[in-house]
Parts: sequence; C-alpha cells; structure tokens
Amino acid sequence: MGDLREILNDENIELTNQELLAYVQGKADRTLQRKVELKIAKCPFTADAVEGLRECNLENLNELPDFDFQEGAHRLHSSSAKVRSMFSPVNKVAAILLGFLMVTAVYLYWGYNQTERLFALEIKGLNKNAMIVYASNTKGADTTDEDKSIKDAIKSMNSDDKTLAIKTFETLYQNNKTKENAYLLALTYLNDQKASKAIEIAESVMDENYNFNLTHLLTVAHLKARDKSKAREYLQIINNEGSPAEKKQVSNLLEKL
Repeated sequence: MGDLREILNDENIELTNQELLAYVQGKADRTLQRKVELKIAKCPFTADAVEGLRECNLENLNELPDFDFQEGAHRLHSSSAKVRSMFSPVNKVAAILLGFLMVTAVYLYWGYNQTERLFALEIKGLNKNAMIVYASNTKGADTTDEDKSIKDAIKSMNSDDKTLAIKTFETLYQNNKTKENAYLLALTYLNDQKASKAIEIAESVMDENYNFNLTHLLTVAHLKARDKSKAREYLQIINNEGSPAEKKQVSNLLEKL
C-alpha cells in the first residue's frame, strides 16, 4: 500500500521502456499496473506510446528501438499540431486573401502597363498632328518671329524640358483662344503628364462642331487620367462623325477600348 500511495502522490510519474513493455505484455504487478494506468490517465503521450507498443506486438525488450517511446509520442503530437495549425480556418482565410491580393496586383499591374503602352503610342500620333496644325496656321511658311517660336515650341514639346513649349502656347492661347491654339497647349500639358490640365483646356473650346484633333486628344487625355468611360465617349464621337481616315488613325484605340 505504501508504494501505491507514493505513486498517487507523485505528480511527475516516470516510466521506463521496460515498465511499459511489461504492462503491455501483461507481466506488470499490481503496483506497476496502477502506476502505468495513472500515467496514461494523466498523459496522452504515454497512452499513445502504450497503444503503439500493443500494435507492434513485440516479444521482448531487445526488439525495442533505443529511444523513449513517450517522448516520441510527444514529438508526434507536436508535429501534428503544427500541421493542423497550418490548415486552420484562420490560415485558410489568410491564404485565400493573399492569393486574391496577388491576382489583383498582377491584374492591376498588367492593366496599368497596357494603358501606358497605349498612351505612349497615341501621344506619338498627337505630336505628329501638332506640326500639321502649325503648318495649317502658318500655311507652311514660318516667316514671322512668332511662327518660328511656335515651331521651336513644338520641338520643345517632345523634349525633357517643356518649359519653352508651355510658355509659348500659354501666351498664344491667352491672346487667341482658338481650337488650334487650345490643341497645342493641351497637347503640351499632356506631354508633360498633366492630363487634367490638358482636359480642362481642350474641353473649354469644344462645341457642337466636330473637331477630330481635339476629340482625339481628349480621348487620350482621359485614358491617361484612368477614366476609360469618358475616353470611350469621345472615341464614340470619332466613330460616329469621323472620316474613314480618322477612324483608321484611332483604330488601335477602337480595338483596345
């Protein structure tokens, strides 16, 4: 009875492999049997170790691997818990959200690059038109100082420093607010990555009379401003009222938008 009371009062019961084997094989005395059963009741790792030994059906201690079966069961439980935690509902939700964010980021990046490529292509066409507008104003003969300054400003429009172009066309527009001058100023702003200012200038001179250059510019400016809905509106005007040559000029936009 003394051994049993000692076992019951011991919070940290230790068992050897030999004792576990004796219990599994039915060779444990009453004291050892109660010691093992008490340990099993308190420790799930010992219960797993005993169950494992029973499944192995080993005949003697020499067949046992040289390690602590209770510690092995403890490690197995720890590993299983880690695996289960990886697939917990919270982690599943986090993984789904992360996947969604990654897909969204790729989609936005792809969309942004596609828009920028389309803008770069269209701005080249608008810049070519600038020289045509200039030629129509001067009838191809830059005879005055103002004509020469406009020609230099158009060249500046395509350079890194657009100061000359902005100053020249702002002055020109303030003095004479024609559609041609508005187009040149708005285009300068657009080349300077100032889409909102380009839109403001171009729309200020728009009226019921169709003007391809301004409508095309506003389409591209709204595209740059990430307003595809408005860009489509102006593009539709070209599609409805433009000549075959004008429609061909914006064919890439018609296809993409």
